[in-house]
Amino acid sequence: MENGNAKRVPQLEATSRGFFIPRLKGRSFRDVFDGLSNSICMGEIATDLGDNDKRTRSASGGGSRYGGDLRKNIQACKGFTDPERPQFWVASNSIGTAEQGRGYKWAGGQPLYTACYTIFPPNREICTDGGAQRSGIYTFSSRHQGGCHVLMGDGAVKFITDSVEAGEADTRLTVVFWDEDGDGDDSIVHGSPSVFGLWGALGTVAGDEVIDQDF
Repeated sequence: MENGNAKRVPQLEATSRGFFIPRLKGRSFRDVFDGLSNSICMGEIATDLGDNDKRTRSASGGGSRYGGDLRKNIQACKGFTDPERPQFWVASNSIGTAEQGRGYKWAGGQPLYTACYTIFPPNREICTDGGAQRSGIYTFSSRHQGGCHVLMGDGAVKFITDSVEAGEADTRLTVVFWDEDGDGDDSIVHGSPSVFGLWGALGTVAGDEVIDQDF
């Protein structure tokens, strides 16, 4: 990496801790320090059908372009669901155009279309920090009952249930590279363990986590 890109590598390595890092060249299997059988490579997402499904169309958690409000309130979108149909957003709360749903424009590189994070368990809501093409919390999902399939780095396919142990997924702050307010809660370093339990551990490739339970 050269010039300005060189400065971005520590941030990318610290905060993009999964199998793939956008715009970073040179990763290989040897970079998966946690083991290929313990690291998710990719997984299923349900494609948007235009019905305001909370797994395939996003609501907005507000905040800055860097996810300030959403990062500090991980459940920022939860109250936007339809009380009578809790799997769906109230129509006025979903955002984006008809072309901005999960599974669309997959070659465009925007996180809403294909990105997945091991924060919320499978089939939970997706939530952005203010727009359909902004950062957010993007979950794995499927049309199967009770979970979804993921592909591990060693080629094994696993079915992960919606009840997978996810640590502090409903209360923990998400993380950024810098310490925004000086209290030590915001900054992380490359190789630090995930706070999102077994599910989070499966999503990191160099968290030094020991996975000693079935999944």
